[in-house]
Amino acid sequence: MCPNLKNNNKIMAFEPVIPFKSSFEFIENFELPKVGMIRSDKFGIQETETEIFTSKNRFDFNFRIKSKSFQENIDKNIAIKNIDLVYNDTSLVLDELFISKEDFSFDGNHSYAGHISRFWPKDFKKSSSYYFKIIIPLQKKIDYHNKLDYRIKYGIIVDIGKRLFRVKLSSFKQPDGNEKYFFTLESNEKGTLDFVAKHTFSILIAIGYITGEFIGGKCYYFVYKSKTNTTHNFFCFSELRASMTSSYVPVFSNPYAYEYYRLPKNRALADKVAKTLRPLSSNEFSKLCEEINSSTDFASILMAVIESSTASLLPMAGGYAIALEALSDLILKEVLQENLAPIKDKKLASLLLLELKATLSRVCPDLDSDSRTPIIKKIDNINQKTNMDNLKAPFELLGIALSKSDLHIIKTRNDLLHGRIPVIDKISAKNIQEENKILFYTSVSLYVLINCLVLKRIGYNNKIVNYPKIYQNYTKIKLKGKHFRQI
Repeated sequence: MCPNLKNNNKIMAFEPVIPFKSSFEFIENFELPKVGMIRSDKFGIQETETEIFTSKNRFDFNFRIKSKSFQENIDKNIAIKNIDLVYNDTSLVLDELFISKEDFSFDGNHSYAGHISRFWPKDFKKSSSYYFKIIIPLQKKIDYHNKLDYRIKYGIIVDIGKRLFRVKLSSFKQPDGNEKYFFTLESNEKGTLDFVAKHTFSILIAIGYITGEFIGGKCYYFVYKSKTNTTHNFFCFSELRASMTSSYVPVFSNPYAYEYYRLPKNRALADKVAKTLRPLSSNEFSKLCEEINSSTDFASILMAVIESSTASLLPMAGGYAIALEALSDLILKEVLQENLAPIKDKKLASLLLLELKATLSRVCPDLDSDSRTPIIKKIDNINQKTNMDNLKAPFELLGIALSKSDLHIIKTRNDLLHGRIPVIDKISAKNIQEENKILFYTSVSLYVLINCLVLKRIGYNNKIVNYPKIYQNYTKIKLKGKHFRQI
């Protein structure tokens, strides 16, 4: 299938394609163990030999040094900033060198081990703008089929504030015949390293949320002064947080992936449902990335969702509950302008507070301060809606209908935040197996409610995966509704 005409101009913005093979080979060579010299006048390091080798998500190092001033600095600093590293003819600036281990020897030398989180060439200007090509090695082959409108040939074009980025999954066949996989991202306009790094992380959060594959580990930046260059001018590195994989995704356009639709009696229904489903479009995905990039709060909420999706059941349910509450607060602050208080007249509300406090003083004149303070706090908050009202409000605002089971799940918030197993459908857990089923049901129900708000917020108007319905045979909690929920 070819991309629609609307996206042709965006795709053409990345032509001709800069070849990736040489970059993959560069990374393969760069990750080989090496020996270099580190130096820092500030920390008392004078031309000290160090071993550098790659690990899963970063670069580790070992070196030995006899320097009193360095040892004193290590006592005060876990991380040493701006260290010079030279190997072969390459000179790098190590942004932060984290010390994780120190061993003492009788000859007065100390051995140190640690890791490097970020570096760039010494002649690279962080404040200058360049074209970037970002490459992140993958631990396994992944795909975005049925989740994103991703095309194998073109990838997916992301538009953040009218700046275009192309996301693509690529591979490289090694001489031994084994294939290595990479996530790649290109920018079609110049930007600084920090600017591009921020946009890259926003895209990675969006991909992690939509596809269940948060890509982390080692992030390589190939830097070009000109868009037409085929050889990079600079090479930078940054350590990302670890990769995470979840079994849950908000959107999946293939109903045959689920057992219910694979039953012979439901094949005709599956064919019918398949015609009504679609993955997230390029424009919708761009909107999601833009929202993440412009709001640190929204980015943090989605990271909490991603991390909760990989946790065990109780932390998963609690994490989703926290994310739903934070998302509700964010939507109300951004969208709703009117006062949510039951008494909207500020003068009248203030008068009520004064009268209640006066009544308290009159009725309980001898109340001590410790007893009086919590009552005064409750009086001060008397004109606020309940947590339940605040959690329901964003759904009403966005036109999302809530069922009785949805409302019951929202009410589990207090239990989950206090580490308690909620009672669902008048069923309380009598053993570990029932606890697990209740927590699983609660978790996936909260996850679906979060997805309703997130996707409706970016303009998605199709169907999302309704996990409580899909897994009702396992949880034994029967639900009305369909396996894919229209939002």
